[in-house]
Amino acid sequence: QRTRLGLAMVELGVYAILTYEMLNAMANMIVLPILPFYVLELGGNAMVVSSMASTCNLVHMICAPIAGVLSDRMGSKRLLLLGALGQGAVNVLMSFAVSVPMLLTARTLQGIFLSTNPVEMSYIMTAAKGEKELSFVLSLQRIMGSAGALLGPVIARCFASFGFRFLCRGVLVINTLNFLMLVILLREEREQG
Repeated sequence: QRTRLGLAMVELGVYAILTYEMLNAMANMIVLPILPFYVLELGGNAMVVSSMASTCNLVHMICAPIAGVLSDRMGSKRLLLLGALGQGAVNVLMSFAVSVPMLLTARTLQGIFLSTNPVEMSYIMTAAKGEKELSFVLSLQRIMGSAGALLGPVIARCFASFGFRFLCRGVLVINTLNFLMLVILLREEREQG
């Protein structure tokens, strides 16, 4: 299954990965602008607010190489599906967080489940046919990721009055869409080659 867009015939799974990355960026940026206010509401301070982002990024940095190794054993599709499910579970957990430690735990778990970048890149590199197609896909990847990151705060602003918990539950819809899209459009590695 390859589709034509611009000059490149690209496998549908690659578009699924790109859309997955865009929706993940959007989902994270929906919650992130409201997170500091919720932390303060729970009794946290500026140090706690900064630790929310730092913890997620630190765990992501540590777990990304592990995700790459696990994908070699489990397969990219399985690991990406696990990541999408985990992100949904984390958003549910964040929506029920009633304390700073609970929220910090959720952000730590989020760092784990967002660590699928090497798996996504591996899928793209395997599926791309030739240098021209890879160049096209990598350019599109940057555009789509940036678009998601830009759309997130706009959506957050539109729904901010509903509160942090509502936004986390709303992001669960995005996680569900991501999961279903990956189930339908991604092929197993043995079918890619």
